Amino acid sequence: PFFKKSSLQYFAPEFDKIKTEHFKPAFEYGLKIQEYEIQKIINNKKAPTFENTVLALETSGEVLERAKTTFYNLTGTMMTSELQKIQKEFAPIFSTHRDKIYLNKKLYDRIKKVYQQRAKLNAESQKLVEYYLQNFEISGANLSDYQKNELKKINSELATLSIDFSAKILDARKK
Repeated sequence: PFFKKSSLQYFAPEFDKIKTEHFKPAFEYGLKIQEYEIQKIINNKKAPTFENTVLALETSGEVLERAKTTFYNLTGTMMTSELQKIQKEFAPIFSTHRDKIYLNKKLYDRIKKVYQQRAKLNAESQKLVEYYLQNFEISGANLSDYQKNELKKINSELATLSIDFSAKILDARKK
C-alpha cells in the first residue's frame, strides 16, 4: 500500500489496507530508491539548479516518506510488540540514511551553489533552498571528516537510545 499514492483525500494512508508486515519491505525498498535518487543528484554532470538539485532532493524518497509517516503515526497511537521490533531495527538504519544525505559533501556543495543563485528564484523556491542549506548545516555538513564520523556514531546511538527510552516509558504507563 505504500508503493503508490493513496487515492484518499490529502493522500491520507489507507489504513484498512495496511498491515504490520508491509512496513519492513516498504522501508527497505524506500531506502534503496531514495539512495538511488540521491546518487543521481550527486552524479549529475550538469551545473546545480533548483530543479536538478533542490527540487530533486525534495521529491526523493516518496515511498520511504509515506511508509515512515504512517508508521510513526501508528507507533505514536497504538504501539504493538511487532511495531516496536520494527522501530528498534530501523531506528539506526534511518539515522545512517539521514547522515548519508545530510553529511554528503557533494550534495551539500550543490545546495550551496543553488543558494548562491537564489535571487533568480521565486520566494517559495528561495525559502526551500534556504531550508535545505540550513538543514545541511545544522546536521553537520560543515564538519571535518573526523567530526562527521563521530557525529554518525552519536546519531546512531541516539536513535537506538531514543527508541529504548520510548519503550520504557510505554512499559511504565502500562503498569
